[in-house]
Formats: sequence, structure tokens, C-alpha cells
Amino acid sequence: MIRLLKASAGTGKTYRLSREYIRLLLTSDDPTPYRHILAVTFTNKATDEMKRRILKELHLLSESPSASPYYAYFKETLGWPDVQLKQRAATQLALILHDYSAFAVSTIDKFFQQTLRAFSREIGQFASYQVDLDKPALLQESVDRVLDALTEGDRTLLEWLTEGVRTELERGGRFNLDGRLLEMAESLSSEDHDSAVRALGIDEKALWTKERLRKVGKSIKALTGSYVAEVRQAAVDALAVLEAHHIRPEDSNRGFMKAIYTYRDLGDGDPVAMPTPSFLANAADSSKWFSRSKDGFRVALEGSLEEPLGRLTALFGQPYRIFSTARLIREQLYGLGVAGELRSALTEIQKEKNVLSLDDSNALLRSIIDGTDAPFIYEKMGVRYEHFLLDEFQDTSTIQWDNFRPLVENALSGGHDSLIVGDVKQAIYRWRGSDWNLLASRVQEQLDVPEDQVENMDKNYRTCRQIVDFNRDFFAYAAQELDRLLGQPSIAPLYGRPKVQEDFRYPEPGSVDVVFVEDQMEEILQTIRDVMERGARYGDIAILVRGNAEGSAIAQRLVAEKIPVVSDDSLFVKTSVTVRRLISLLTRAVQPPVPGERPGVGSFLAQTLRIDLPEGAHTLVDLSEDLLRSLRTAYPAVFEAEIPYIRAFMDHLSDWVSMGGNDLSAFLKDWESSDPKIVSPDVGASVRVMTVHKSKGLEFPYVIFPFAEKVSLYKASSLWCHPAVEGTPLSGDGEGLFHVSLSSASDQTLFSEDYHREQREQMMDNFNIFYVAMTRPVYGLKVISALPPKKVTDDGSEDWKDMSQVLYGYLKSHSAHQGEPYDFSKMDRQTAAERPWKAAYPSWKVDERGRLRFSPEAFDYFGPDGTVGPHSSARRRGLVLHDILAGIRVRDDLPRAVERVIRSGEMEAADRDATLRFLDGEIASVASRSWFPSDDSRILNEESIFGRDGRIHRPDRVVLHPDGSVDIIDYKFGGPSGAYPKQVKGYMDLFRAMGYAGVRGYLWFIREGAADEILEIR
Repeated sequence: MIRLLKASAGTGKTYRLSREYIRLLLTSDDPTPYRHILAVTFTNKATDEMKRRILKELHLLSESPSASPYYAYFKETLGWPDVQLKQRAATQLALILHDYSAFAVSTIDKFFQQTLRAFSREIGQFASYQVDLDKPALLQESVDRVLDALTEGDRTLLEWLTEGVRTELERGGRFNLDGRLLEMAESLSSEDHDSAVRALGIDEKALWTKERLRKVGKSIKALTGSYVAEVRQAAVDALAVLEAHHIRPEDSNRGFMKAIYTYRDLGDGDPVAMPTPSFLANAADSSKWFSRSKDGFRVALEGSLEEPLGRLTALFGQPYRIFSTARLIREQLYGLGVAGELRSALTEIQKEKNVLSLDDSNALLRSIIDGTDAPFIYEKMGVRYEHFLLDEFQDTSTIQWDNFRPLVENALSGGHDSLIVGDVKQAIYRWRGSDWNLLASRVQEQLDVPEDQVENMDKNYRTCRQIVDFNRDFFAYAAQELDRLLGQPSIAPLYGRPKVQEDFRYPEPGSVDVVFVEDQMEEILQTIRDVMERGARYGDIAILVRGNAEGSAIAQRLVAEKIPVVSDDSLFVKTSVTVRRLISLLTRAVQPPVPGERPGVGSFLAQTLRIDLPEGAHTLVDLSEDLLRSLRTAYPAVFEAEIPYIRAFMDHLSDWVSMGGNDLSAFLKDWESSDPKIVSPDVGASVRVMTVHKSKGLEFPYVIFPFAEKVSLYKASSLWCHPAVEGTPLSGDGEGLFHVSLSSASDQTLFSEDYHREQREQMMDNFNIFYVAMTRPVYGLKVISALPPKKVTDDGSEDWKDMSQVLYGYLKSHSAHQGEPYDFSKMDRQTAAERPWKAAYPSWKVDERGRLRFSPEAFDYFGPDGTVGPHSSARRRGLVLHDILAGIRVRDDLPRAVERVIRSGEMEAADRDATLRFLDGEIASVASRSWFPSDDSRILNEESIFGRDGRIHRPDRVVLHPDGSVDIIDYKFGGPSGAYPKQVKGYMDLFRAMGYAGVRGYLWFIREGAADEILEIR
């Protein structure tokens, strides 16, 4: 059975998800049920919170069941005595802690990556591929590669690009070839594009050949030229009639006929502006042509001006929509013509770097899973899930659901329970591909979920009464207003109207204050002062903003006022003085000063530091470490204050080097567009400034929401759309997808349906952003906005342009100040004592004797054909087998250890049976030696042992027998070496020094297809 839980903000969905997970654990007949339950969230923070909640409640149930908030529920539903509940909870807790890697609470992206790695061979990638989150950098590199690879021999592509530039310049545009190609590359790689292609079943490779595009371009040029000629001729004819009667267009009513001059003067390639509504209305009614004082002009023109004027206005109906659509299509033909080259370049770069971008991996996974039976997917993954708990489902994209759906349907067919949780009102990630329609209706239809399995949670456990009541009434009003603007019931049916809540977690009413002011910064500062006077701490206050620009400005003002603040802007690594100094020094290494010439900015700054560049650095990391040591010596106070930023920079550099190599110039170029940040603290004594998007799922004692007018209802946006060309002259040439900017002007094109759909979606997005911001507080909410324009305040217009104007309309009949300010001195602060921790950045120079050296056996990691994997080489195969043995304590652990390496992508599922047979035979062959005993012997697999010299030693397997004797076994899958016996002797000496007697050491040479050899060390 599957249940849908539609949970409003603050209603305790994490509580319910955790309770459902524990219920499945406690009631399952499976000895290890956690291995077959998958809980999916959307952020690492949410994953950590759910894991902590589950483990905490299991611990409470195992120690003191009545202390758990779940106690009453489990007593009622299970009917177990406390002893049974404690025992079952304790057992599951112990199993999870001892098999923590199988505790499957994961982000959705991590789960998909785990699944995809099992299919690494099918997608032509190594199982060790990296996920690159910086897709824009990959796309820029693909554009650079296409342009850099151009030669005189590439005549077709050169002619195509040249023609595109010429056409743009002829239209009077300022053409940036690199920028235009990058824009096309970004749009082609978007999920919006992939979803549209899939929905329409378009074969773009066949549709966008250069030959067809040339033909389309000529056809569209002829169509647009013909339209402009018709408009121009109608204008000429109308002016001729006026001139014949010695009447000037300026003599018309308010001079509306002067617009005809514009259409008469059109050039062949000029854009054509839509006439104003007043022009069309006046032109259609001769009584409106002239004022009463010039009625004689009307009498003179009637019977002769109607025809050319009517012909002109008629051209601004369907013909104008066709013309405007044709121009939009023509603008994109040249970008579409290089789509194939851009895709090929991106694919080459990803293979060279062994990386996949996150959204590409989702699309690849869908192409593999599409139409595939779930058992096959499970076989490749090496694990089978029977229960699914999906959190924040409103943030799920269509492609993610397509990948999940076969697994969920398979679980349902097996009679297993699953739970989907979400809130349509908190869907604010559509720009990242999420589709709230899945939760609203589509999933219920696809999975045939009956109404009695859909639950709406609307009782708020987070927020005080007055804030809940205010939000309930305001958002009901806002939903109705947005539907009025849209002209159809779209948002109100989804929002509904929550029931009036009677009981609340907190007895205090809380407060809501809304102000419309000119100086919002000063209002923010005054609000902070007021809240602090009521006993609050800076850490109790969060300031939520729509965009980073507002957040940065607020953070700077708070710093200037000496108010401690933590913001995303303050966490950028580039704000660190030490990091900027390091970049200057690295720049100088690439661009050394030339005698007699003025140095560049980087070189100049580096010279002022008076730090010499080191010699003999082998890698970028080495070079940076050496420079950092010099900076630490030169500026110790600054260095120590910025250690978190320095660590973050070095992490970023290490990640870059792992994929981009040690090319310093390439790194510095990439650094210009990179913007890494340090991880922000969850707690602290500072005001928190963050975007609304980052705040989702969080709560704060007091929330200030300034610049509310920034949450506009609609902004022009570019999307892939399919024009409604059927039955028009564009029915052949206009087939396909085009990336167009949807604005109010789109209503006069064949993309009108897409525009109205996007308008509805954006209004829903911005409604939700306001909802998320205003449901974060616990005790108090302050909304600050600019005053609406005079047409709203003075003229009473209700043509709202942003959500703050909707709020203004609501407050015409409601108080802007509700509730009572909270006394924060009464706030229950259950915080653990914090221990001071001083950050450090240890770094030492490594001389040549201590430097790491490449193993001469490293070449054996790769196969003769360049492939990587268990079959590539004996060395790689040995590493995998060694990893399996490291996970075995007793013989029965073998299947689980094999499944683990299959799930990690280190071994193909097809090798499962052969590997099991081989290793089971090897273990059986040493049964008489009791190395894999079933008695009370203690087993240590690769446990760390500290020697007296401070070095760490890790023997492969140590068996501590009940009689006090010790067996030390090291597995070897290659040939013998003189160093091996010495290594084992060292392990034996360690155990003898610890007081163990009867210590025996062995080297076990395990060979496939040949006899094993066991060498006893004495």
C-alpha cells in the first residue's frame, strides 16, 4: 500500500517519516529490515536530521519507551508490552549501528549516483567517474573547444557561423559569437530541453541538419519579407488616401494615425511593432478617427480610408503572430546548426575528465531504466528495496520520478508499504527541474492511489497562533487574487483553505508586523534593536531575502553597524585576504614581471608581499602549500583568523586537480568563474542572512522578511517551446523546439499557450516563495516592503505586479500589526554546552627522501586496452578480492561482502556467482586452521594498531582465540616479495609487546587457477 501525505509547513512531516521508518523496522519479519527500506530526502542536512531522529527514537524506545514521543502510537497500533518493544528496538538499533553503511537514508541524487555506477559499463564510463556540479564550466569549455578546433578545412561549419554573424549584423544586432554559442549550449543541456524533446518525440539530429536549417531560413526570410511588404504597402495606401484629401495623420484624434508613418518606413529586415490598443480601436471605428471639430475630415474620408486602414489592422491578427514567430525561429537557426558539435565536444570533455554532470546522469539513468523491469535494476545494484519513503516530493523532477517509478511500482506489486510526503505550497525549485504537478495529481493517478490513502496534515506544531492565523487568511486571499489575474482557478484549488486550528504548541500568541517604508535598511536595524530589547540573542534572528544581492547589501550594513552576521556572502572563499594573496602569488608564477614593463595587478600585489616563489614544486597542491606556509609566517594573525577559508580553498584546489590536472593557467582561468564557500554553522551568536530558498525546512525564533516587493509575480523567462504552427504557413518550417523568451509580447506569437502556462507556473512559484518565507518563524514575523506605486495606493488598482502588492491589498481590510511581541527572556534554550575549538592548518615541507613515489606496479592497474575495472588486470582483481575478505568475520558473511562491492561499482553483478564460489572454496580450504571460526574467537579485520614509534599498522586479519593464542594472516594476491615476511614479523612483535603469547604469523598467497601457498612466519 502507498500513502500520500500532504503536509503543510510546521506540521511535523519529519516526525511522521521517522515514525513510519521505525514502524517498518519493528513490524518486519526480516532479520535486517533496514537493508530493504530506502528513505530519500533532497538535502544532506535533511538526511542527517532523519538519521539522527531515527537513531534517537530507537535508543529511547530501547531504554525507556515511555520517554519517546512515539510510545503512545506504537502501544496503540502494535499492542506490545514494553518489554517486547524495548527488545525489538534494541535489536534493530544494534543491527543498524553495526551495519551502518546499509542504513539507507539518502539524498535523491546520491541514490541515483549509486544506481548509475552499477551501470557504468553501459554508459561507457569508469565506475570511478566523478560528479561535476559546475556544469557551466564544462559547457564553456565545450564552446571553447568547438571554436578553437576550427580550421580552414572545416568549411561547412565556418560558412555556417559566418552566415549567422552576418545575418545578425544585418539586423542591426551586436553579435557575440562565443556568448551566443554558450547560451545555446546551456539551453540544449537543460532538463527543460530534454523533457520537451521526450514529450514531443522529436529526433533533433534529423530535424536540425544544416541543410534543412538553410532551407528553413530561406523560407522564413521570404515569409517575413512578404509580411513587411504587405504592412508597408497598406500604410502607403492609407497615407495616399489621406494625402489625396489634403489631410495629415497629425489631424486625427490625438494624432493616432501618425503611427502609419512608422509602418510606411519599415525596412525589409526591420522588426514590426504591434500597434497600441487605442490605434486598433480607433482605426476600426470611423467615428473615432477625428474629434468633433474636425468631423468634416471623417465625412471626406469615409468610403476610401476604410479599406487600406482595415487591411493594415487585419495584418496585426494571426498574420502578425505568424510573422513574430518566424522571426523568433530565424534568430535560433544558427545556434541550432552547431548543436551537434557542441554536444560532441561536451561528451569528449566528460570522457577525458571521467566526469558526469548531475542532470546528465539523471537523463542517462532514465535512458537505461526506461522500460526495464525493476528486478534487473536491483540485480545490477546488488540490493533490493521493498519500502520507499520519499520526502519533499514537491521538489522531485519528472525525470527523477521516471527513474524511481519502476522501483516503487515493483514494491507495491509485492504488497509492501511506501510513503510519499510533500507540500505543493513549498514547491520553490522549479528552476532546478522540480514539478509540483507530480504531487498535486499525477502520482495519485499513475499509482492509482485511492482518496482514503491521501492524508492532509495542517496542524502546525512549529509556530505561534497569531502567525498561523495570519498566514492562513492571507494566503487564502492571495490564492483567490492570483486566480483572478490568471482568469481561471489554478492556485486556490491547490492551496485549499486549512482548517481553523484550536490548539497550539506554544501558549504565547506571537506577533506579525507588516510595514511599507522607504528606508528598508533602517527598518531592519530598528527591528533588530526592538527584538534584542525583548531578551533575544542575535542568533535568534533570521533575515530572509529573495536574492543574493539584497542579502549582500544587508550583511554589509549590519557589519557596518557592528552587528554580528552570518550570510552566504560572508562565507565566500574569495572574501579571504589570505586566499586573495595566494591567488596573486600563483598569478605571478604564470605571468612573471617583464623588466621595463608595468606589472599586472596580480604580479604587483605579489611583489608587495615580498614572498619568493618556491622551486621544485611537483603539483599545484605542493606549490600552494609552500606559498601558504610563507603567508602564515608573514601574516600569522590574518592567517589564523581565516583558516576555514584556507581549508575550503585547498579542498576546492584538490578537487580541481583531480579532474583538471596541474595546469596552473587553466586553474586560474577557472577560478575567475568559481565561487566556493565554506560550510555555514548551524548555530551561533550572529544574525543569519539567507535566501528564502536556503531557508526551506528550517525554523527561526524571529524572522525579518525585507524587500518583499522583489517577489514579483512574473518575469520574462526563456524556455524550450513548440509553436502552434498547425494550419499556418509555418506548419513545415516551424516544427520542432525553440528556445524563446516568454513575455507579454509572446501573446502575439504562436507561443501564446506556452506563455500563459509559464505565467501560471511563475505565479505559483512566487506564491510559494512568499509562503515559505512567512512560515519559518516560531515567535515573531516582520515583513518589510517598499510602498506600492501610486496607481495601487491612490487609484486603487488591483492589477498586482508582485506579492507585496497582494499583501497590501489584503491589509486594506486587516490589521498590519497582530498579536503580542514575544518576551525572549522566557525562551526555553535547550542547548548543549559548547567547547571552544581552535582551528588549525598544519603544513610541513616534505623533502625528496620523504616524498611519495609511484609504485612500479601502478601500470598493472590498467588493462592492455586502457580499460579499468576488476577484469582489467590481476592487480585490480586482487584489490577487489582483498576488499571482500576485509568485510568477512565468519564464513556466512561472504555473500554480504560480495554484495557490498557490487553496490559500490567495484565488481559487476555478473561476477557474483563465480566470486562466491572461488572465495568460499578458499575459506573452506583453511577451515582446519580456524582462521574463520564460528566459536567465540575475536576477529580484527584491518584494525589500526599504533606502534611505539607512532606509526599505524593494519594487519589484514587477526584471530584472537579463546585459549589466548593469536593468528595473524596477511592476504596476498600477487607474487612473493622479500618485504612481506618482515611486515608480518613486525605485526607479530606488536602483539607480543601487548602481552599476547602464542603469536603465529602467516602469508596466504591466494591464486585463481593455481594452487595456493601458505607461508608461516617465524
